[in-house]
Amino acid sequence: MFHSLSERVRAGETLIGTWLYLADVGVAEVIAGAGYDFVIIDMEHSPTGFANLRNLIMALEHRTAPVVRAKQNSPEYISGVLDQGPAAVMVPRIRTAEEARTAIELAKYHPLGLRGQGPYRVSDYGRNEHQVLQNANDKQMLWLQVEHRDAIDNLDEIMAIAGIDLLFVGRGDLSQSMGHLGEVDHPDVEAVAKRACQTICQAGLPAGSAFGAKADLKSWHDAGMRIFTVSADFQFVIDGANATLSHAKDNLKGGI
Repeated sequence: MFHSLSERVRAGETLIGTWLYLADVGVAEVIAGAGYDFVIIDMEHSPTGFANLRNLIMALEHRTAPVVRAKQNSPEYISGVLDQGPAAVMVPRIRTAEEARTAIELAKYHPLGLRGQGPYRVSDYGRNEHQVLQNANDKQMLWLQVEHRDAIDNLDEIMAIAGIDLLFVGRGDLSQSMGHLGEVDHPDVEAVAKRACQTICQAGLPAGSAFGAKADLKSWHDAGMRIFTVSADFQFVIDGANATLSHAKDNLKGGI
């Protein structure tokens, strides 16, 4: 199954997504119905593996565009993820042009890359294999995460390589590499990340990043960013659980 996400990104639409970490199909279905433009299934920092990846994609794909963040920049993850049929694969921790070339080689078919020819589920189990081989380079996107000060230094070289569909600025790891671990809103981190966003957009590539639920997205939109993720499934559970308990306690104040 192909999705319209690639056309929407290339058209410059402002799109809002969120993250799945809990690896639960029911949670995925609930999130899919909320109206996000895309949902990123995380394999890097969550329990999600290939055993349940297909089911999570199936829970999302009829109501939103599934994106998968692979665990690492390797063939067993990138090709295997794309063969399950997401709209895009995100590859973390890209620091150099050579690492970007590796991701492109694994994610794109000839002439851009050498993706293994076994499209499995995305081709409806072989029924539409020819269509997939002809169109996957355009329809299944490659999102690269630039999330280290080295990546920022190498940004021009990375962006010069054909086959990258979007660059996603990872402010968390960037903050660590700049000596401000976890301080994604530190003025130095924000300044570097915004300059990177502007550089990416000026080069004609879409830029994205991840934000908390109440972040100031407008300033990033003004800098050219059009792809945003806000919060995550576990945070929705935490916020809802905390708010409901707080309300109950306030309502019963004096009675318990």
